[in-house]
Amino acid sequence: MSFDEEWLRALASDVREKGFAVRDNISGLSSVDPRAGRREAEGRRGSMKAATISTGTSSEVQMEKRSDRVSFLKPSANLAAECPNLSKHCAWVDGLRACLEAALGLGMENSTLMLAEYPSGGARYVKHRDAAPSECAGRKLTVLYYLNEAWSESDGGELRIWPNSKEVPSDESGGDDFRLVAPVMDRLVVFRSWLEHEVQPAFSHRIALTAWFVNRRHQALELMAEQLSLNKDSSEAAKAEEEDHQEDDWGMGLPTPPAGGKASKKKAGGKKKKTKKAAAADPSGAAEPSGLAAGFAALKRATADGGKGGVEEDAAASAGGLASGFAVLKQAAAKDAPAAAGAALAGAGAAAGAGAAAAASEPASSSLGRDLDVDD
Repeated sequence: MSFDEEWLRALASDVREKGFAVRDNISGLSSVDPRAGRREAEGRRGSMKAATISTGTSSEVQMEKRSDRVSFLKPSANLAAECPNLSKHCAWVDGLRACLEAALGLGMENSTLMLAEYPSGGARYVKHRDAAPSECAGRKLTVLYYLNEAWSESDGGELRIWPNSKEVPSDESGGDDFRLVAPVMDRLVVFRSWLEHEVQPAFSHRIALTAWFVNRRHQALELMAEQLSLNKDSSEAAKAEEEDHQEDDWGMGLPTPPAGGKASKKKAGGKKKKTKKAAAADPSGAAEPSGLAAGFAALKRATADGGKGGVEEDAAASAGGLASGFAVLKQAAAKDAPAAAGAALAGAGAAAGAGAAAAASEPASSSLGRDLDVDD
């Protein structure tokens, strides 16, 4: 697939220097019929589900934050037969990934594609990021293609994006340095996935094709870092609560604790809870809570060299690289995790494979906006 070199250079330059780019009349380059693509997208409403927001490996529908409906698209003969324009767009956008990788060198090895519809009536997605603000984040670029004909200002649904939010979160900068992009038919938007952005309330059915250009190993490590951080915070919070209860018991006339015990600590104002800190991109040194370290090690092995090299030698990766490593992580992150993680690691292909199938059956999205399609 060929791209106009001058157009591509200008696009890459805008992304490199500004963090985002907006281009119109994309059908002239991709040969996609956007109106036919809209009809094909509407025909897939039966496969759409309420989008979820995830924290680590847990996900849930939170309509007050995100009220779109989504369906992941996987290039296939069936997709080409049923939705030729959507299929053609998938192929074109993956070709764009390869060209932008050559120009920008971000480590973008794969594309994940999703169809999203925001129903009329005020559907929205609050401000979020698609990836952590780090060079080691899994998602490198977010690419949006709009399929909304005759869109007007009264229809709402504009994309609001903060180009400088990697270094300074918009809440700290005042939030008025955003750009507003209307979701008009045949428009392409490309931006660094770590930038803060939001979809404003839509009052007409708003359809977009979303692609993420990703490094799968970085994405897996980013997810693991988030889960480790969450579990650590949860463990510390539980410990602090237990200590507070002990101090309260001692203050009610229960047996005095031994010298140097918890009661000797300052109690005024209670124990301050530690604030959550951003997890490192590679938390391989973390050993607690038990079970997660094993899951992390398995996932790291499963995604070595992008999940392509040396995977066959890892028993936990026999079900397919990232998916099986993700399954081990999910088991390790569960309550009473050590036994589950050990079983997954010791059970070679069987335990990891069964867990992988379950993990891959439902894509998860995150509090940062990630929609992890672990079957890719």
